[in-house]
Amino acid sequence: MLAQIFGSTVNVQNLSKQAQKCLAKAVEIPGAPLFHMGNIAVFNSKSSFDLLQSAIDYLTCKAQIKMKLNEDEKEFLRELFESFWWGGHAKGMSEAAKLANHYIHGEGKSMAMNSMPYEQSVVVEDTRKAMKLYIRALAERNEYFFMLKTNDSKFRQSKHYKPLMLINGSRNKQTQGYVHSSGLIYAEYNNQRLQKSDNRFYL
Repeated sequence: MLAQIFGSTVNVQNLSKQAQKCLAKAVEIPGAPLFHMGNIAVFNSKSSFDLLQSAIDYLTCKAQIKMKLNEDEKEFLRELFESFWWGGHAKGMSEAAKLANHYIHGEGKSMAMNSMPYEQSVVVEDTRKAMKLYIRALAERNEYFFMLKTNDSKFRQSKHYKPLMLINGSRNKQTQGYVHSSGLIYAEYNNQRLQKSDNRFYL
């Protein structure tokens, strides 16, 4: 009982300290994020960048310790994600744009994404080939499975998996991407449509 009481007291104290750190970062929340993002994109405006980044850092801090956001802060975040929609379309990243819009207006429903960025991905193609080789090896041993996913423990221990991993520069993050030891696929940076919409995923 005492441990619970003291533990609870420590948690409250920690939250209070974190809240104070967040409040120390408090800034005036700017209006019209799209205007400032346009300034950054067109004029490389440092003042607009600093203004948005300070607000984002402050709200991120609040969110991480579950402090409530006021209506102005919520509206800023809504407008920020709507700005991502415009920016995504302008930069040719329609999937990222749709996801940003869906995050705000999707009401928690699932959304289908265009398969093209996955189909054009180097790391997805390399992983697909490795999975086919692994399945072939299973078939030769008369081992059966219902579904194969990149986080499958036996697949991750197989010889087919190792070439997909980032080991001593074995893969290029920019052009090839890689698969983490956990099975998460990290999209290559060159595939911006995928990297900006779904840069970490299981196959």
